[in-house]
Amino acid sequence: MRDFHKSLLKTALAIIILVVLVIYAYFGEYKKAQEEATKKEEELKVLKDVKKEEIVQIKITHKDNKTIELVKENDKFVIKSPIQTETDKNVVDTILNTLETLKSTTKFKDNERLSSYGLTTPSLILEYRLSNGNSRKLLCGLRNDFDGKYYMKLEDSDEIFMVEGYIKGNLDKDLYNLRDKSIFKVETNEIKKIEYKLGELVYIFEQKDKNWEMLSPERVRADDDEINRLKNSIKNLSAKAFHEDNKNLSEFGLDNATDYLKIYKGQDMSVSLINISKIKDSAGNEKVYVMRQNTNVPIEVDNSFYKDLDKKPFDYTFKKILDFERDSIFKIELIDGETKYSFVKEQMDTGSDWYLAEDGAKKKLKYYKVSSLLYFLADTKATKMIPSNQVVVRKYNLDKPQKAIIIYDSMSKEIGRVEFGTKETEGVPLLSSVRDDISFIETKKFEDVSFNINDYLEEARQDAGQ
Repeated sequence: MRDFHKSLLKTALAIIILVVLVIYAYFGEYKKAQEEATKKEEELKVLKDVKKEEIVQIKITHKDNKTIELVKENDKFVIKSPIQTETDKNVVDTILNTLETLKSTTKFKDNERLSSYGLTTPSLILEYRLSNGNSRKLLCGLRNDFDGKYYMKLEDSDEIFMVEGYIKGNLDKDLYNLRDKSIFKVETNEIKKIEYKLGELVYIFEQKDKNWEMLSPERVRADDDEINRLKNSIKNLSAKAFHEDNKNLSEFGLDNATDYLKIYKGQDMSVSLINISKIKDSAGNEKVYVMRQNTNVPIEVDNSFYKDLDKKPFDYTFKKILDFERDSIFKIELIDGETKYSFVKEQMDTGSDWYLAEDGAKKKLKYYKVSSLLYFLADTKATKMIPSNQVVVRKYNLDKPQKAIIIYDSMSKEIGRVEFGTKETEGVPLLSSVRDDISFIETKKFEDVSFNINDYLEEARQDAGQ
């Protein structure tokens, strides 16, 4: 028994010694290594004790001695010189982050050969000033062809640093890179009304509750997808080039431009307007220019913007054959001649199974087939519309349609109906509960819809579809 206690005591002592060694290794070696690594990291920093939030002014001077000055006002940087304008926040943040974390891979002193490193006539000078008034200049010299690194030094120091090549790219920004290039500073959900003129047509769109309406050149409900594309095009419109120095607006087709785009945004419906021109340059290339209201600065934008506006009224017209929320559908009637099938969903859960209701019995349906049917009804758009009258209704056999689909809500109230006529060269004609006109859809889309109950049943019936 005594030997057992001695053995237990030795084991406990061994564990204690091991724990002590581990603690010593952590605090004595690991922590020391961490401290040394931190110290080395700090030694490699080019700018000591610089926090990006403390930088209030930046001056960037390029090799041609042109200087761009940025000043922090109301917690954001603006360009003060050579022009006064807003900045591209992402570009400025890159500069600030680079200055705060700027590290060298190595450093040395060689004041006798500064010109060999391009530091007597630097290709870039970046001067920054802190909120406490202190300022310093960072000089960027030549690129080392061996490893692609650049030579840099602080003007008031004799140490020369070698930094990774991307560092210079982060700091060396021209006026175009630094300035805000967005034409409209707006989010898509802020746009409440759009008006534009292209050629002879004037388009006016306005949001009415959840839907958009086209007020001109026709008054109809607008196509949601097209309006969303238009709003995104407006939001993302950005400058390819600014032409402040060229005051001859006729060169850009903006001296007598009649095309324009106007947006109304926010609750106060504040207005932003640009004039638009499309011309061919001396080489025959098409160019698109815009000019903000109350300015004389031509701005080149991508040609795709003009294409986004160059639409026909039908492109903007609401074209869906039905308008409903898929979650609201709890009953579907499929009519094929004298045969009618009722699909029902009893639960409120959107993922509930569908059943064929027949003679008081229920047979389970393939969920993906019913979903495909609802997708067809919800997303199919008309490719053409013509006014409806008795003559054309009879012409397309829509007075006695052989096939139809009707949808109902949870209270068995009809909320949509589509009746199909005889296939024509223009497609398949149909009458829909959402409009008075006759709509045409692509033949293939219609042929993908099955009216054979066997295609829907989990267990097909032998007599179904006969």
